[in-house]
Amino acid sequence: VNGQKRQSSNRRQLIFTVLQSTAFISSVMTLRTGDVIDKGKTSGGGKLGKGERVTVKVEGSGERANKVREEW
Repeated sequence: VNGQKRQSSNRRQLIFTVLQSTAFISSVMTLRTGDVIDKGKTSGGGKLGKGERVTVKVEGSGERANKVREEW
């Protein structure tokens, strides 16, 4: 968030596998090339405020950055 690492995780910590999640989501909506499935967060991430820049890096796939539009 805003250039500072708040958390780090990997797929082994997920409750549902990537395949299980993708199968469920694709059963209720159409997934297209480039769609991103955000499976939530591990502990320690904290709140995000409007205007903050969140960057997600996926090993082997690259990274994506977005600004928060509403406070959660």
